[in-house]
Amino acid sequence: MLCLGIAGLKPILPRAIMFAVSVTCFICFIIFMLGFLIWFPRFLLPRWYRRAVKAGVPRNDPNAMGAFKALPVEQQREAAQRGKQR
Repeated sequence: MLCLGIAGLKPILPRAIMFAVSVTCFICFIIFMLGFLIWFPRFLLPRWYRRAVKAGVPRNDPNAMGAFKALPVEQQREAAQRGKQR
């Protein structure tokens, strides 16, 4: 949305800068729509969620995910390592 505010500066800014801004805006829009409608990109997920998936915590169980998130980071890492070894 912040990129759209630059559209008013189109007559002032050079064509190359406007192209770079529009490409950036388009890429951000595509990532937003993917996350909103279909799939949440892995790089936007919190670290504890990725560790929980590696540890084998069911993704659709909010109680198990909450319990895993409440663990200290070291215990989360150990559980993720044990989950990888299986």
